Amino acid sequence: EDADDLARSATVSADSEAAGHPAALVVDGVARDLKAAFGPWSADNCHAWHSEGLPATLELALPAPQKLTEVHLTFDSGFDRELTLSASDHTNGRMIRGPQPETAMQWRLLFDGEQVYAENFNYLRKRVIKIGDRYHAPVSKVSVEIIRTHGAPQARVFEVRLYGKQQPL
Repeated sequence: EDADDLARSATVSADSEAAGHPAALVVDGVARDLKAAFGPWSADNCHAWHSEGLPATLELALPAPQKLTEVHLTFDSGFDRELTLSASDHTNGRMIRGPQPETAMQWRLLFDGEQVYAENFNYLRKRVIKIGDRYHAPVSKVSVEIIRTHGAPQARVFEVRLYGKQQPL
């Protein structure tokens, strides 16, 4: 419900979508899947875009050009698995130590088709890209291209947020 998040008013699309994981879910305001086991308040719904394969592109078309100052991305990082060490050998045996297979490893950010940021070995769930002096022009379309993950066969993104200021026409 962030009124400053410009992504909320964008038209979201992707070059591919796995069944039940449409691109529009990246702006639904929920940055993780809510499993029924969490409690009666959870609708057991998916809140992430999954592509059919890799590479994959997610696009957000803004209703009017915007001068963007920050882009927030939340990737999947295996929250459905135990991620911390335990005294239980059973729990430790299911853990994946190191970067999680679902997490986007190699990806890039484009504004109106021009690359403004790229990472070749990401392992973090949340990425906040401060645009600063990288791009001065108002932006109409933001694209996130996921080239490789740490092992999963598709891109998985929970959330995209865009911040900036509207440009006079």
